[in-house]
Amino acid sequence: MSFTARREMLAGIRQSYLDADWLGKGKVLDGFVAATHYEGKYACRLLNGTELRKSAQDVIDGLRVADDLLPIRLQGLDTDCGSEFINFDALHYCEDNRITFTFSILIAFTFCRFMLAPEAV
Repeated sequence: MSFTARREMLAGIRQSYLDADWLGKGKVLDGFVAATHYEGKYACRLLNGTELRKSAQDVIDGLRVADDLLPIRLQGLDTDCGSEFINFDALHYCEDNRITFTFSILIAFTFCRFMLAPEAV
């Protein structure tokens, strides 16, 4: 099934999914997963309209919203080195707003192990 066909199917069944009771939602979800081969949790997010957006601009917009909502200034951002964070837009935003930009300790440990002894990883 093409991406366009999947999106058309989603648009066609989303409202019936939202209107269904708990058991009905399960049946619609099962059919959607069987037809599209999406993973269940992702399909559920799509049907609920809560799919995650992870582009650099989405992350920056989210940081702006968080900055407006938090009672204190956002001072640091610790990431998992996802591609939405590893780009110049996010880095410049953090620099411009004096936000410390770090990444996960586990990622740093793995990276250091790889750099020091690549055959061990």
